Amino acid sequence: MPSRLPGDPDLTTRTLLPSRPVGSFFDLAVIAVAVLVCISMLLLAWTLGVSITNAMRRGRAGIIDARLELAVMERKLRTAMRATETTDKGDE
Repeated sequence: MPSRLPGDPDLTTRTLLPSRPVGSFFDLAVIAVAVLVCISMLLLAWTLGVSITNAMRRGRAGIIDARLELAVMERKLRTAMRATETTDKGDE
């Protein structure tokens, strides 16, 4: 066996690994953190899904409103054109 230098730990009497209960505690802590990360990712995905759905609904409502406004303006334009045509025919 090689000679030890002063200050070197005695590896025959000390264990460098944590004891079994401490190791099990660390294993449970890692599992708990992994579960929390999975839950937070799930909540993030759900939140994004709800936000996208709401944005699509608002976008569709905006398109419907724009189409309705266009139809109203077109009706007003056609009515004004008819009124102009009847006025022009009456002048002849």
